[in-house]
Amino acid sequence: MTDENVFKGLSQAEDYLSKRKKKELSEEPSHHSINEKESVIHELKSLRKSLNITQREFARRFGFSLSNVRNWEQEGRGVPDASSRLLIEMIKIDPEAVAALVRRTEDALSNRECRDINGNPRIENGAHY
Repeated sequence: MTDENVFKGLSQAEDYLSKRKKKELSEEPSHHSINEKESVIHELKSLRKSLNITQREFARRFGFSLSNVRNWEQEGRGVPDASSRLLIEMIKIDPEAVAALVRRTEDALSNRECRDINGNPRIENGAHY
């Protein structure tokens, strides 16, 4: 996995969503169609099964909540929002790169939470966090 591959995948996913958004705006939908829901359900289940992972593992690996993944895969229980669809499109392109980016982001956020505004380790009651 190289940064070039990651950026290429991001660019492709962004192009896809841009085209899809233009189509949605021209149709002026007030809600998601049954066909779109069925398509999302099928695509997400197929993607997850092709990775040979459970709903729980898919959620953990790619930063989704388990309840969202379960809802998205059940008929009539909602569809992913635009940012989630973007991430799903990126997963289709390079799941390992996306999983690595999610891990790096989670690590960075975890480290940031343990530091004060100046970047120094936080100390409360003599304990480092």
